[in-house]
Amino acid sequence: MLYKYKVLSVVLLSCIALQAEYVEFGRHDGSDYAYWQPGSSDGKILPSSEQKKSIKDNYYQERQQSVGYRDITSEKMNFETLRKHFPVFEQTVNGYPFIFLDSGSTAQMPQSVLDAIIAYYKDYKSNAGRGVYSFAERVTTIVEDTRAKVASFIGAQKQEIVFVPGTTAGINLVARAWAQQHINAGDEIIISEIEHNANLLPWQQLAKQNGCVLKIVPVTDRGVVDPQILQEYLTEKTKLVALVHQSNALGTTNDIAAIAELAHQVGAKVLVDAAQSIVHQHINVQELGCDFLAFGAHKVYGPTGIGALFIKQELFDQITIQHFGGGMVIEVGEQDAEFKDMPHCLEAGTQALAQIIGFNATIDFVQQHINFKQAQEHETKLVKKFAAALQQLPDVKIVSVVPEEGEHNNMVTFISDNCHAYDIASYLNEFGVAVRAGYHCVHLYHEKIGGRASVRVTFSIYNTEQEVDFVVEKLKSLLLK
Repeated sequence: MLYKYKVLSVVLLSCIALQAEYVEFGRHDGSDYAYWQPGSSDGKILPSSEQKKSIKDNYYQERQQSVGYRDITSEKMNFETLRKHFPVFEQTVNGYPFIFLDSGSTAQMPQSVLDAIIAYYKDYKSNAGRGVYSFAERVTTIVEDTRAKVASFIGAQKQEIVFVPGTTAGINLVARAWAQQHINAGDEIIISEIEHNANLLPWQQLAKQNGCVLKIVPVTDRGVVDPQILQEYLTEKTKLVALVHQSNALGTTNDIAAIAELAHQVGAKVLVDAAQSIVHQHINVQELGCDFLAFGAHKVYGPTGIGALFIKQELFDQITIQHFGGGMVIEVGEQDAEFKDMPHCLEAGTQALAQIIGFNATIDFVQQHINFKQAQEHETKLVKKFAAALQQLPDVKIVSVVPEEGEHNNMVTFISDNCHAYDIASYLNEFGVAVRAGYHCVHLYHEKIGGRASVRVTFSIYNTEQEVDFVVEKLKSLLLK
């Protein structure tokens, strides 16, 4: 028989360090809680579970509204000023100003995010959900505040957000926690030929393990999945459509909303790899109509090692817990245990707390400084300028998609008949320029275009036209020899 021990603790001094409307005290959601209320001189014990739930829900609803996505359409972005938030650009590489054109791999971090991470390690390093002293309560509150911010950022509910190490881990978690139990021999999974390996290999392995069928949809000449073509691949056996939102090789964006509508008509679930798109456009999972969505914070100016997986609430009862340990249980006996509800049941062990705190600051930075529409216009302008210059160089082929009027793209991927991609990247590095060379974890598509490695240049909010001119000059000096 399991015995339930309730922890009741009121830590008055902790609220000096915490700046939340309500501070929760207790080891887990099954505990009694004391709430510190603004203006009160002591903690107020609320023994009623309904009262506790009401206050917690109200707090997070208010928090989501206050930290929700803010499209600062009335404010003009100053990209020169914005660049100064990133201290990495204060240095030189090989005697040249550092030019970072690999944000598609990982974006640089602003000072505010660095400060938040350093402050945790320096001022209040402690664990979350495992202590009633002030530092621990502070970290616990920030973790749940981050969850609420992430949820609001993508139009989800806080309980639908699971912290994961990144996009790859999120997709693999779906493969293990949902797909293994709900996709059987003969069932079908649909992906596209431009998927990152993170959204290819898990499904390959599942097909090998249980005999399901992996179907790969080609993309159009404009580098996107045509919903009408995809519809031809859908059958009553299709259980999952797993697609990239924005290609990390071509920069093109799939119409997920239209695809999801078609997939749901045959009863299939939809997973979205939002690793690239999360930093370039406002994502709303309700508008996309997806069932799962994964992204990493490091793509959106945040720290590495942390990301988010959205799981639609309607699927909670279909999720199988994969990892077991501290922090995800309510009660433990000799032969059995009672686990917490979603999402905490999928977050066993000590989480990446410094990264979660940095994630919190990352969302604040994006909401305070970035208008996605203006950022897209800036990045697309740089892409068009760079692509136009490349098209003047002999034996250079652009394999990504140059955006037309009204389209957005932040990357240019190209190959040279006379110079290997790695040689181009190494040459540019001599002048302080960082670009990506290789297959970019998109082996399927590179095989389609001849199996050759390519050079990928990805632009972000901190890049400039002057940098484009400099890189073009250096490419000319190499390729026109």
